[in-house]
Amino acid sequence: MLPSPAESTNGSLEVGGQQPLEERSKVLQPTSYTEIKHLKGHKYGIESVVFSPKNDFLISLGDVNDRGLFVWDWRNETKIS
Repeated sequence: MLPSPAESTNGSLEVGGQQPLEERSKVLQPTSYTEIKHLKGHKYGIESVVFSPKNDFLISLGDVNDRGLFVWDWRNETKIS
């Protein structure tokens, strides 16, 4: 099962590109699907992603094999936790 794309609260960004066994997420501009940022850190697949209420951070949850829960400063492509 592929995770649903996450959309920012203002609709200007989308997170996509998660595939089974893929270790990264891509922050995209939804109108053109141009990759803006590339976030890599999970060892296996990604189950779910969500933007914080003010779109400052992105939270990603790894699949059953990964089990990682990461908070990202997506603008700087930095994993905070």
